[in-house]
Amino acid sequence: MTKLTEQNLTNLGFSQQPLDDGEESTYYYTKEFGDVRYGICLISNCKSDVEKDGGWYIEIFEAEGLKRIFDLNELKALNDIFEKLEQND
Repeated sequence: MTKLTEQNLTNLGFSQQPLDDGEESTYYYTKEFGDVRYGICLISNCKSDVEKDGGWYIEIFEAEGLKRIFDLNELKALNDIFEKLEQND
């Protein structure tokens, strides 16, 4: 398994999103596919949680019961599928 890095996320087109929860400032990454309201959003954990979580991971925003992706090759495969689906518009 190849663990995700911030550079991997940036290279795959993810955007850094600031997050200020009142106690600390941190950030996470997102990448959206399709329509903003009805499309799919991939979202990472927060930078401040990376060590506790065992590394960076990606999940589908608001999807219940799906595993988190910690592996670069799995994320690349999912990213490729979503990008191909977008090209069919």
